Amino acid sequence: MNDESVIKQIAQCVGLTLPGFNAICLVLQPGRFSMEMVKTVDIFLKFFGKGVDEYAFLILTHMASEEDMIEYINAGDKKPGDKGHKSFIKLRQRCKDKILFIDNKAKKYPKEEMVWKILAAVDKANAKAPKPYFQNKLTKEIQQRATDFYLSQVCGNGSERAKEGNNFHFC
Repeated sequence: MNDESVIKQIAQCVGLTLPGFNAICLVLQPGRFSMEMVKTVDIFLKFFGKGVDEYAFLILTHMASEEDMIEYINAGDKKPGDKGHKSFIKLRQRCKDKILFIDNKAKKYPKEEMVWKILAAVDKANAKAPKPYFQNKLTKEIQQRATDFYLSQVCGNGSERAKEGNNFHFC
């Protein structure tokens, strides 16, 4: 997939998150950090622009517990020259130290508990963020286009859907 295709896919996904997304989760396996990965993440986050770091989270896989995650983080501090550790530090900084974990091999219920903790961490971080969701020029433009389409195509054509349920009521 080339860069243009990736940009188009991202734009389509952003459109599904209106009025904006509340998290970007970088799900990565420890020990696989590289400067190439950091560059890729930087390019991806630059697409969204200023302020997106507030909504970025690093989720470490293959971690059985929070203690394992903390041990992994601290072990890297003992290897300051390690390129993988330097890459990990850069990603931590991009995510403003919002690091979470999940154990891929856990049974169903412990894994569900880990997922709930991830969701709770996202909610807690978003409560501190300037907005509960990220918005930029792209999301605002897509939202405006959706509103314009609704007004012109749904309301303008006298659609019965415009009168149903909890749809927009400004027709």
